[in-house]
Amino acid sequence: MATALAAVLSAAGFAGTARADNASDARAVSGRFMAALIANDGTTACSLLSPTALAAFGGSECPSRFSQSDSSASDFDALDTLQKAFVAARKSSARRRGDFVRKGFSVKQLARDMQRIDSDLTVKVGAGPLAAKGQLSTTAVLDRRTSSRRVVIYVEGDSGAIYRASGSAFDDPTVRKVADGTPEAPKPPPAPPTFTIDSVAIAADGKAFVTITVTDPTSTPPSAPFYLLLVPSDRGYLVDDILLPLVATIGEGG
Repeated sequence: MATALAAVLSAAGFAGTARADNASDARAVSGRFMAALIANDGTTACSLLSPTALAAFGGSECPSRFSQSDSSASDFDALDTLQKAFVAARKSSARRRGDFVRKGFSVKQLARDMQRIDSDLTVKVGAGPLAAKGQLSTTAVLDRRTSSRRVVIYVEGDSGAIYRASGSAFDDPTVRKVADGTPEAPKPPPAPPTFTIDSVAIAADGKAFVTITVTDPTSTPPSAPFYLLLVPSDRGYLVDDILLPLVATIGEGG
């Protein structure tokens, strides 16, 4: 990818020598932008975007695109459990022509059947959303008031939010937060990613291409190239585009 980028820069007519102040400014802005990304500092990151890039990230909504404020992000496992549990209940009902329960097949039997269908599931029986309070995010609670045509399932997320999935065997479920339970103790955050600015190339028109290596121990592979296109403005350099090596990324992931 570095060779391909060099070829693109050469074909675009980049000057062989760049003004030191331009390269220094571009490096400094790139460093501030990357540090803001890693810190989920949407306000700073968006303040360093060009008008074109800012519009692409939603204008006034830009900071929220970079910030992690949605509690459901920490509840991914719970929402995944909820979806798996509903699918298992639907598969079970197919054996009874769409009936989740009926005479001779109780809610408890449905719970056991759901576990047989999906061995990764733990399904308990309870009444109301608070029956899921204190349960693991991998445990689904089947409401004992589930009827022949409507199943009701609860799962508590790590954030303490309790979610409900309800619906028939023939429609997509309705999923919503319905109660607050007990949040799990905070987990130690993983080590944040780090970055190094490898090179800065300045074009004859003043645009800057910055090559960066991002290292994240939680990702595979742990290091990946990252490119920024910066454009000059009255306020100095601004980030105009974020470039990722798609082919290289696919190759490493395969």
